[in-house]
Amino acid sequence: MRNLALLATLLTVLLLQPSPAALGAQQEILTNASVIELARLDFSDDIIVQKIQTSRCDFDLSVAGLKALKSGGVSERVISAMLQATGGEPAPPARKADPAPSSKAAPAAPRAAPAAAPASVHFDADPERGVYYEKNGKRVRLTRTTAEIAAKGIWSSAFSFGAKKHRVVALLPGPKAELCVAGRRPVFYYVPGSAEMTADDLKIAKTAVRDGSREVVMLEGKKVTTSIPDEYTQPFRSERIQPGVYRLTFEEDLAPGEFAFVDGGGMDKLYAFGVDG
Repeated sequence: MRNLALLATLLTVLLLQPSPAALGAQQEILTNASVIELARLDFSDDIIVQKIQTSRCDFDLSVAGLKALKSGGVSERVISAMLQATGGEPAPPARKADPAPSSKAAPAAPRAAPAAAPASVHFDADPERGVYYEKNGKRVRLTRTTAEIAAKGIWSSAFSFGAKKHRVVALLPGPKAELCVAGRRPVFYYVPGSAEMTADDLKIAKTAVRDGSREVVMLEGKKVTTSIPDEYTQPFRSERIQPGVYRLTFEEDLAPGEFAFVDGGGMDKLYAFGVDG
């Protein structure tokens, strides 16, 4: 009987001992390097935050440590959870998991115009005047092309006593612009280069290809006008993102074709671009 009692005592002690795996989990300590590795392996913020909340942590949250975390791709939400784990500011609560997708296909919602994203291109304090195209987070400056100014219909308008319209056009060499943008809603930036000018002085003109050149109608009418007619312009939105820099976006898709920016610096200096079909 004493042997049986001793055997029962030994079994109880063995069962109460933690397993090697559990022991390893208890001894695991999360560091900055651990969090950076999880972030680079594309674990979601929810998973990383839960791991921080259920683990022993030894984080370096000095200014240098925070810079290393940011450079390592760790989100601000995860950094906030790390601060909370060491007595800093609290982290936002973890989001509930999205419900499993239904096997039945949901009806397609009508497509809405996408909201304008924050500006991803930064300009220096004194940027060079011009129009820039945003491509993969970088800026590409459009070439400022000198156009030939020509008058059309002046004589017919004069002999008809103004009954017929006359035109002043800017002729750009070649049927296509040097820059062809990707997508139907490109993002541009405009730097007027002068404190007296704003994005209100800028227009986007539609161009027509005739006889191997691109023709921009600058003036048209029975009487002399001072601006490009609205029917030859493309609407856009402008947003001042920093002093002297405006972000230009479109609420509707651009039609395939050729276009040109015209600013207050002269109708013979245009910034041309094309949109593929």
